Amino acid sequence: MENHDVPEEKPSAEQLKEAFIALISDDLLTPLTSIRAGAELIGRLGDLGPQAPLVHRCVTGILESTTRLTSIVEDLVDISRLEDGSFPVVARPISLADFVPDILTRLAPPLDGRSLELAFERGLPLAWADPDLVERVVKNLVTAAIRHSPAAAPVLLRAVADDGQIRVSVTDRGLGIAAEHLPRALDKLRRPPAGGLGLCLYITKRAVEALGGQIQVQSEPGLGSTFSFTLPAVHGAPVPPATDRRPE
Repeated sequence: MENHDVPEEKPSAEQLKEAFIALISDDLLTPLTSIRAGAELIGRLGDLGPQAPLVHRCVTGILESTTRLTSIVEDLVDISRLEDGSFPVVARPISLADFVPDILTRLAPPLDGRSLELAFERGLPLAWADPDLVERVVKNLVTAAIRHSPAAAPVLLRAVADDGQIRVSVTDRGLGIAAEHLPRALDKLRRPPAGGLGLCLYITKRAVEALGGQIQVQSEPGLGSTFSFTLPAVHGAPVPPATDRRPE
């Protein structure tokens, strides 16, 4: 009887990428925590003599770099959990008219006088969503819109009822996204034309999907972009009053 060896199936590029993400997530968080603790300890030292200004600049740089790297690793961990369904989603009724302005007061970086206009449809129902995930989605989209908009150009955040759902959109007046990049604007680990790992929009997409919604992007070069996402509506719930205001 002939023995036919079954060729071993090679992992796909996506499987290799996910394994790599899991590996670096586990192996980077602990040393990053140690590096940050060491830098904070150095920053609290007493008299450092004439080298004090240089030491403090170095410590500040270390802390900023470890904060950024820790945020990237935590995003990778969250992406992995969102993809495999292990990310905890705790949904409840939310009034977006009350919740979104509160989110914007905790925006990092802050608005710094940038014009952000909020417009909520009259009679908008409550949304059924996890507040933490909604906050993450809104912060990501608004921060990206502000980053890519001219200082004098307003960013518009709207919410309207849409066929049993709530559609939230963030519109900027920036440079827009070129047609060749638009189909992959929400892809994982896509390198945007402006640089970076492309984690922000992908984790936003996954967070929206975990909330039971969908996300879309429309853009025209030179005119700006609109990112919109849907959330399930709570039918029969009391509706908040209409609002059209700017955050303080």
